This record gives sequence, structure tokens and C-alpha cells, in this order.
Amino acid sequence: MPPGDRGLRLSDFQRATAEHAFQRLYRDEDSSRRFLVADETGLGKTHVAQEVIAQALKHLKGVEHVGRIDIVYVCSNADIAAQNIRKLDVTDSDSPSFATRLSLLITQPDVLQPTTGGEGKPTTFVAFTPATSFQFGWQLGRADERAVLYALLHNHLGLRGARDTAAQRIFQGGVSSRDRFVGSYVARARAGQFEQDIKLRFLDSFDQSGERDSLVGLIDAVAGQRGLTGSQHGSARQIVGGLRRMLARAAVEALEPDLVILDEFQRFRDLLDVKTGGEAAELAHEFFNQSDARVLLLSATPYKPFTYSEEAEDGDGHYADFLKTLEFLADGDEPVESLQADLGAMRQAALAGEPTAAIRDRVQAQLRRWISRTERPTGDRRATTLDTEKSPFQVQSDDFAGFVALRRVADEVKAPLSVEYWKSAPYFLNFLSGYRVGERVRAAMKDAESQARLVPLF
Repeated sequence: MPPGDRGLRLSDFQRATAEHAFQRLYRDEDSSRRFLVADETGLGKTHVAQEVIAQALKHLKGVEHVGRIDIVYVCSNADIAAQNIRKLDVTDSDSPSFATRLSLLITQPDVLQPTTGGEGKPTTFVAFTPATSFQFGWQLGRADERAVLYALLHNHLGLRGARDTAAQRIFQGGVSSRDRFVGSYVARARAGQFEQDIKLRFLDSFDQSGERDSLVGLIDAVAGQRGLTGSQHGSARQIVGGLRRMLARAAVEALEPDLVILDEFQRFRDLLDVKTGGEAAELAHEFFNQSDARVLLLSATPYKPFTYSEEAEDGDGHYADFLKTLEFLADGDEPVESLQADLGAMRQAALAGEPTAAIRDRVQAQLRRWISRTERPTGDRRATTLDTEKSPFQVQSDDFAGFVALRRVADEVKAPLSVEYWKSAPYFLNFLSGYRVGERVRAAMKDAESQARLVPLF
């Protein structure tokens, strides 16, 4: 069954959106390499992504230098990632389709098997979450990650006797006993196979890094002890965190993504800005900027839809957020600067009562290079009719009750809140990051008395 024929039922507007996104990513001479589908909530962005994938597969089958096609899906929730990656697999092949973290890709060697070109190219569908693949705030990570690191370094460092026991204690982390760590987690890691490309990249990076000397020094210090001291635990966390990042970076270099889908990326938008996102953003950008990679972003709320003027005083208002999104999409393209100038000119013309049509058309033409958005019409709905005869999106009494509850929460923490917030996303309390009301709610929840007043309002 050819890609794209697995029962996909697309509305006209969905098919048009997918076609435009594909053209901008792959076909146009000035292709953008990054494209945002910002359709209103409930209009089937996942269906659009399926069709873009189907068209991309057909296109990549004919690209000679692409030997294996890697489709990568990134969203903030591991359960949703595992569920949606199956939906996005538009092939009928037996290619692996799974959810994992970058640091454990090494344990799945079948995924990155080399292959010849032509129509026999396999397609790999991989799902990640930012928290498990790019962000290493909890430096020790999971026990199975540490077991893989220990298994990789055991022979490489020639660990024996007391030094081997010391290394086991260092990588044991929060596992209840060293015996359990070795007998369960390390045994499972050794029972499998490692992807050789990732392994070689990791060990080469390790030998050239400061982590090698730090780890060897800590092993020598712990050897002969019954456990780690407090300061040694701190050193272990730092070293293991660095090794996890190193292993994830080796996986990024080996994976070679062809199409990366960032779903509801506003929940991890800090990864899009290298200037402020730190090492996690740098690793993510290495991923996005691989030579053949195209990035498809999905979000109904890709930037703050509304902020009060006092909230924008620190340069973090909705307009600044909009420009940050454009800068990521354009990836250094000069037209962003000309677009910003046109937006300023259009505002001045509107305030002065002068014609804006020509400037508006220029702005729209520029935005269509990177963004497509479909909204439900206020009148005739036929252009965006979905499969259901009766729309599930009519305002109900519970919706107004939800707004009242949201208003009470804002009043309780003395923060500004507009009806635009409530209209911008369902369950708005789940999307408070970066808003003043969200910061004040989080601060209030740390105080027992304030928490007691707030919780009943949720």
C-alpha cells in the first residue's frame, strides 16, 4: 500500500495545508526547511502531519543520497508520544515504531541499520520527549541509562576488583543496593546489543572530554570505601549528567533525521532559542540542523496570543514572542527583518487612517513562507467540516463556569487576566508558563495558607 493511502480522510482545507507545508519544506526553490501548521484547536493538525509525512516519504524515496528515512516525533508527554507515533506511521512496513529517549537509542541497534538506496529504503519512526532526551535537570537520570553507561565504560576503562565495585557504586544512583543495580539493570544492558556507530561516537567523545579524568579520579577515590560521601555523591551526579548528555549527542549525530515533527512545541519552546535555552537548546538545535532535516511544527497557540502592556515591559510580551517564533522558523533568513519593518509600517498606517492593503499583502505573503493557519468561519462552516455532523465545539455552560473559576484564581493571586486567555486554549491553567498569573499561582502554591484558598478554585 503506498504511503498516504492508509485510509486517510482529509478535508479540503487539511489537504491544502499539507500540500503547502510540503511544498515549502521540500519543493520550493526558496524552501524554508521549517514550517508551522497553526490551525485552530480541533481542526486535525495530526491528520495534516500524516499527509506531510506521506508526501515526504514519496519524495525521499527518490533522493539518491538518503539511504534510510528517519521520521522523528517530539512532544512533551511520553504516553502521547507513544500513541501518536503509531498514528503518524503511514506505511504498512514492519519498520520499528517506538517511543524512547535519545540516551537509550544505543540499545536499539535495529533502528539504525545501514541500507541501500532505492525503493527498498526503510522508514524509521521514532518518538522522544524533550524532558527525557534534551533536558538533563535530574543529572542521574534513570537506572537503565546509568546501567548502559556503566556497561559501555567497564571494559573501555579496564575496571577490575575494587575499582569496578567503585564504578558500580557511582552509577548505582538511587537503586536500593549495588547487587540489585548489577544483577538487574546492568545484566539487562549486557544481555542486549549496542548500536556500534553510537557506541564508537560516545567512547571517542568520552576519551577527549574532561569527564574521563573526572570519572577515573572519582573511581580511584571511592575504591575501597563502602559507599560515597556527600561530596562524592555530588560529583557523581555531575559526571553522570555529563555522560548522559554525551550519549544523547552521539545518538543525535547517528540518527540523521529527515523530518522532525514538534507537536505543541509551545510547551518546550525554550529549546528553540539557543541564546536562552542553554545546553539543552544547543543539543536540540544540533538535531534540528542536521543536513537533511526538515522541521514541521504543530501548535494552535505557537506564541502568546495576548499580554497586557505591563507584562511586556521585560520584552516578553506577545509581539516579542511572535518574533521569536518567526526567527526560529526563518532560521536566520533576512526577510524576518523586513517583515518586522512592514508590521511597524502597517501599524503606523492604520493609526494614521492611511491605506494598509498593500502592506498587508506583503506581510501575508511573507508569513505564508513559514506559517499556515486555518480558523473556523463564524458563519458558513462547510469549508472546515469535519467527520462529525454536529460540532463538538459549541460553547457550553461549563465553559463559562471554567472562565469564572479562572477569574477567581487570578483575583486570588492579584494577577491580570483577560477573556482572551480563556479563549486561547482549553484548560488554560495547564498553559500558564510565562504568564504573570502563572508565576503568581506557582508562588502562592508554595504557601500552605494560600494553597488552601486556591485549591478549591481549580
